[in-house]
Parts: sequence; C-alpha cells; structure tokens
Amino acid sequence: MDGGKLLTISAATDLPFLGPQQVTGVTSFEIRDNKVRLVPSHLSLSGAIDLDLPIPLGNLLPPIPIPIGNLPFDVRIASVSTNTAGMVITGEARNITTTADTSHQTERDCPATENATP
Repeated sequence: MDGGKLLTISAATDLPFLGPQQVTGVTSFEIRDNKVRLVPSHLSLSGAIDLDLPIPLGNLLPPIPIPIGNLPFDVRIASVSTNTAGMVITGEARNITTTADTSHQTERDCPATENATP
C-alpha cells in the first residue's frame, strides 16, 4: 500500500459485548532511536458492528515496536518499507575498516530486493 510506506494489518478477534469482529488497521513506519515502530493511523471494525475510526485524535493507540535485533557495524536505519517479499530496511554504516585477511570474515546471506543497487 502506498509504495510500501503504509501497511494494512488485519485480525479476527472476539471483543467483549460485540462478539466476533474483524479488526483492520492501517499503519505507517516510524524510525526513532534506531528502532522501527508501526504507528496506527486508521482502525476499522467489521462484524456485529461496522465502524471506521480515523486516529488523528491524538495518540489513541501506542506505536507498535518491531524487533530488529542488533545490527552490525553500528548501522543506522535510514528507511523502512514493504514489498511483495516482506519488509525492506535500508541503513547506513560509517567508518568501516576492511582488511585483505579473509580468515576472520563471516558470510551473511542477504536476499536481493527490487531496490538493490550494485
């Protein structure tokens, strides 16, 4: 959705007093302190009651953290989006020192993405 900048999340739940409902939310990505969070911007219910709730009414729902783990080389996250394969995280690293000695190198398998550049 929106070039991968927005994400729609949907789940079925059983809400008190309403019974079974389908809850759908639209979120955007936020990067704060090198951590990725989903920020809800729209919520809708469908089932026993149909209701659309735009969420610019303050911070009704808190941001949802996405665990990324420790990134190597002090990588700073620059952007986050989605594509058909999953989440795409772009980052920057500085002051990386390389060496001709390959005996201590480790290899990481990183799948190619549509946005990869040589």
